[in-house]
Formats: sequence, structure tokens, C-alpha cells
Amino acid sequence: MSDWMPTSKNIFLSFLFLIFLSFSPLDVKTINHQSSQILSAFSSIDTSIYQSFFFVIAGYFLLRLGSALYDFIFEPSIMHLVTKEEIANHTPIRKRQDEKGPYPVGWFHLADSHEILPGQVRHQEILGEHLAIFREAEAPYQITVLHAYCPHLGANLAITGRVIGRTLQCPFHGWQFEGQTGKCVKIPYLDPSACIPESAKARVWPSREQNGGIYFFYHPEGSQPDWSLPVYPELTVEPKLEFHGKFEHLIQVQIQEIPENGPDSAHLAIVHSDFYVFTHEWKTSWSESKEDSNCSRMVVNQNMMIFGWKVPFSDLEVMVRQEGPGVVSLRFPLP
Repeated sequence: MSDWMPTSKNIFLSFLFLIFLSFSPLDVKTINHQSSQILSAFSSIDTSIYQSFFFVIAGYFLLRLGSALYDFIFEPSIMHLVTKEEIANHTPIRKRQDEKGPYPVGWFHLADSHEILPGQVRHQEILGEHLAIFREAEAPYQITVLHAYCPHLGANLAITGRVIGRTLQCPFHGWQFEGQTGKCVKIPYLDPSACIPESAKARVWPSREQNGGIYFFYHPEGSQPDWSLPVYPELTVEPKLEFHGKFEHLIQVQIQEIPENGPDSAHLAIVHSDFYVFTHEWKTSWSESKEDSNCSRMVVNQNMMIFGWKVPFSDLEVMVRQEGPGVVSLRFPLP
């Protein structure tokens, strides 16, 4: 039993739900009948099961409607309809940094490996920089991240630029830049006896392809990385975890505020707790990694409560690993 207190809103929703239960198509005989069907390996399914499923879904939406109705009647001040996007993109109280920085130093994810095929190039703007990400058209099909603008006259190498072998060709004058070094290795109209100057070189950003993703290392002064991301065996060694999709959320925020939100475990019980008659209980602990000074670890334990009672089998322990400011991994047991 937790310290859950029956607020007026919860009492209203509970009363509404009890009224709804009085119209339930379920009775003891129906429940026993359905249980016997499940135990007999679903030998037969009648309409009562579908009615029960519909009843549960209807009850859920009734609670949502009842919550909105309560707010409209008793707390109209909070009924100003604001979308999540409007909240996320509203200028925060903290004064924003200039769009050009400063940005934190570390590894940042650019794309998933399967998104850039051999011979393809992509333009990406991140951390105030414009990048040209391309995969060589020849084996071993390595990934290279170049500064997007050609050192010759500033054309964007990723916009209609072509991957030729292991080089990226500028769409303006056809200069070809070697992937791993950024050096210009061919100027089509240059006399064959002439030498290409050493200054004809595109900036190469440190990059790495691992764990099914493409990452680059950002440092405002262009320094090389002094630490590496770990390799996760679950993503690299057979049998590997299968990729089933991803969620993307675009918000207007200074990028450092995202990793700062992780250690702020105090907000969990306030922001991510109440959901109508359901509540979450959170317990967190942070620790620094003794093996890697660029890594922090957090253990999150949560369970779900309904009207102050713990929901069976709702316990979940999540191991969170923060790799610098730009990469986070979560590990949790699967049923």
C-alpha cells in the first residue's frame, strides 16, 4: 500500500467507473466460462469474449472522457488546449544559447547504417555544422563525414554531389575528394602534369560506424576524439537483436538540455507519474563509471499503481548508460 490519497478527481472517476461496472456484461459465470476456454487452449471463442474486450476498451476511454469532463467543470483554468509540440517548442525560461553554440563535446548519432547505401550521400545539419555523409561505392564501403561545403568555391557537396569509387565529386566543378583523408585527388580540367595543391582538401570529421549506427565526434576546436563508444554485443554478434523501427521527436531546444534531463530523476514522480487512476512509482540511483570517465550509469525501478494498490507484474528495472552528452543506451529484461 502506497501513500496514494483519494483526491476529488479520483473519487469522481471512481464513482463514474463503478456506475459503468453496473452495466458490465460480465458476471461470475461468464468469467469462469472464459477462463475454461483459455485453459483449453482457446478451443472455442464466443461473443462474450469480444464483448468483454470491448467493455475494457470502452472503460478506458470513459475514464479519459470523465477526466476531461471533470477538468472542464471544476478546473476550467487548465483546459486551455495546448499540443505537446507547442509545449516542447515554447521558449524555455532558461535563456537560449546562440544557435552556433556552445555545444557539448562528444559522439553524436547521425543516421542508422541501413539508411545510407553504397554510393549514396546525405546532407545533414547538426550542432551548427553542415555535413556531407557518404558511403563509398567500392568495398569496403566505408562511411565518411565531410564538411559539406567544397573548399574551392563553397558548393554543397551533398546536394547533387556524386559518389565515384571512394571519392565524393563536387557538383560545381567536378573536384573529387577522397573519403578517408578529404584530399582532392582529381580536378577534371587540370593539366595531368600539374600537381593538386595540398590546400585543396575538405575537412573530415571523425566518424565511426558501429552498433548499427553512424556517429561523428564533435569538438568546437576540431580536436580528435580521446575516447570511444562501446560496442554492444547484442547488436553486433549473432544472434543479434532485430531492428523493428524507431520513434523520432523533433523539439526546439538547446541540445545540451536533452542529456541534462536524464540525471534529473527528481522530475519523474512529478511529470511521469499520474495517468488518471494510474500512478507510477519511481526509484532511481546514479553512479559514475569507474572504467570510463565519460560514462554515467543510472538504475531505474518503476511499478504501476491503481488506486494506491500495486499492479501485479508491473515491476521493471532499467539500466541506463549515458555515453557522453549524445548517446544513451537502455537495458531492461524482456518477458
